[in-house]
Amino acid sequence: AVVRIATKDARCSLSNGDIEAMFDLNKVNFVTQYRKCSFGQLRFQKAQRHIIDVTVDDYISMYSNNGASALVTAAQKVLLEKMRVTSYIDIADKIIMCVPEGTGNWVASAGFKHWRSQYNDKWTQSLSANMHELGHNIGLIHANKNGKEYEDGTGYMSRSFRETDFPLRCFNGQNNHV
Repeated sequence: AVVRIATKDARCSLSNGDIEAMFDLNKVNFVTQYRKCSFGQLRFQKAQRHIIDVTVDDYISMYSNNGASALVTAAQKVLLEKMRVTSYIDIADKIIMCVPEGTGNWVASAGFKHWRSQYNDKWTQSLSANMHELGHNIGLIHANKNGKEYEDGTGYMSRSFRETDFPLRCFNGQNNHV
């Protein structure tokens, strides 16, 4: 599922069409790329209700300068109330949170073996950011080269790019270590 977070004065800029494209099996996106990279073994599917809008009753300025985690935490509470559930797993196995601009200069983050990843607005559409952060969600760590994180550019657990359909690569297990 994709959650579009809004505040009183800011909102995630993704349209319904932008989000649908993220799940379109006829396009390059994280769904089709994970299927390709896993040889069909890992299949992300849309949740029954896969586009959810939540509004936090604050102004974005309360979360400026790296306040994204506080905004996401506030949005999670609103999400549970709105969906009338007690667990996020009742919504979807993995939830992508689209945070509106105004929370600092960051790209995306995710919990290790966790249900949630969060993206700084337009980065929600980035192929490599989705592959990378969802990789953390399923238990992958950063790619390393010569002991330096993010230095192995052969797989998705390295740096991300803003493009929605590029670069096309997979994961490099040889460099996925501490």
